[in-house]
Amino acid sequence: MLKQLLIPVTFILALSTQGAAHAYDTSSPEGLIREMSADILDTINSDEAIKAGDTSKLSALVEAKLMSGLNIERMTSSTLGRNYRAPTPEQLFRLQEEFKVRVARLYAGAISRVKANATIKQKSRLREGHEIDLEVYTEIQNQDQTDEPIEIKYRLGITNNGWKIIDIKILDSWLSRLYGAAFAAQINASGVESLINRLASMNKRALDNN
Repeated sequence: MLKQLLIPVTFILALSTQGAAHAYDTSSPEGLIREMSADILDTINSDEAIKAGDTSKLSALVEAKLMSGLNIERMTSSTLGRNYRAPTPEQLFRLQEEFKVRVARLYAGAISRVKANATIKQKSRLREGHEIDLEVYTEIQNQDQTDEPIEIKYRLGITNNGWKIIDIKILDSWLSRLYGAAFAAQINASGVESLINRLASMNKRALDNN
């Protein structure tokens, strides 16, 4: 299965508000990514502070918008791997909260080069070796084409609430794999609480440096 689209970023979702979470249409994986991407990039293009380089505001925007389409529970489970049963329910909740901040910051960094009038090329296919999970590839190209296209890939799985993102590939790395080894090493060395504290410290340091 392969579909390719060219979507103008100037498409504005009428009911979307800047920085607010949005209930995207999750009836199809392609539709979810198309709608979410257009919403995020359109908001970036209309916000002067973000265009001027306010990374903190960009991260907050991404966290609000991206989390509407992200299954953070499954993404955290994939990242923890065999250690998924190690956290208590309370620890798991806090771990998911800190992890989604990290995901949002990495995603925000990836799209920080977006300029006005950029376009998104999108294609999708079934994930290799899976009958249900699907991958959607996006390529964001600035109109002046002075920079390399920004490539972001998504894995999506079906839930009771429609399609949701279960992993994101940024800079040639799936985030569950990128963080999986680090999570395992930290848990094996010092336990789950140590991992949560480390993520919280990284997030605070990133916020303080903005």
